[in-house]
Amino acid sequence: MIGFFLVVLLISGMMFLSLSLLTYAFFWYETANTSYRNCLDRLSGGKTKFWLASGIFSSCLSLFLVAIFYPAGFCKRLWHPEADTHCHFPPVILVHGIYHNPAAWTLYHWWLKRAGFKNVYAFSYNSWHSNFDECLQQLNTFVKKICFLLPGRKVILLGHSLGGLLCRAYADATDMQSDVAAVITLGTPHQGSKMAVLGLGRLVKNLAYRGPLIEEMEQCSPNPDIPRVAFYSPVDNMVLPNEALRSRCPTWSHQRISPISHVAVLFHRPTAKQIMEYIKNYEEKWTIC
Repeated sequence: MIGFFLVVLLISGMMFLSLSLLTYAFFWYETANTSYRNCLDRLSGGKTKFWLASGIFSSCLSLFLVAIFYPAGFCKRLWHPEADTHCHFPPVILVHGIYHNPAAWTLYHWWLKRAGFKNVYAFSYNSWHSNFDECLQQLNTFVKKICFLLPGRKVILLGHSLGGLLCRAYADATDMQSDVAAVITLGTPHQGSKMAVLGLGRLVKNLAYRGPLIEEMEQCSPNPDIPRVAFYSPVDNMVLPNEALRSRCPTWSHQRISPISHVAVLFHRPTAKQIMEYIKNYEEKWTIC
């Protein structure tokens, strides 16, 4: 039994390492042929190779964690808790990225709960059989349900990768934005990603670099009263080019985090602390409407 476990562990490790090396090869090809290479050298203080190694290591480790936590995504009671009307913090709705499930937020769910956020929910969608508009309508239904359980409360939308685009689109929609207190994205391709051409399914087509959906979102005029912030890694291996992690829309602010991979942001405690500090800085706005 132990031998079988070790073989599975070894094979998994080789797969995760291969995937990490491949995606970082794409990252470096894109970076080395643009001005971002000089920018990365400057940001890292000349330690670009160390930052790349950090990205590769964090990618391997985070893929292991994804595999371990993935089954937890099917436990609906964990992600849809009973509403706590006495909590003074706004409800937080977590939206996972493409090809994932609510288990992406296992550690964030725990960290947020420990920080006093009692109403933490996770929205899930089908990455294979849905298009972007369908997912957005499903998110609308989900948010309305939470608002019904917690009357007078606006929600904080926190999305990873494509989940961040769903959060952004929701807050930009004039018939939906009244429910939103703030939008926070993690590793979200605000300008799409060149890696999208390698994806499978209808949904990933919406992630095309500066494609039709992306351009439509970038050109809209969002409500300036809703705080919007994008957290991004300088060595994200899935959103290429790196500038695509930042919106061109002036209503968005941006915060650079540690040099870790696209998936590792979901398991990175310092990033979670940055996000919770950002939320608490707006505490005056979290009063009941």
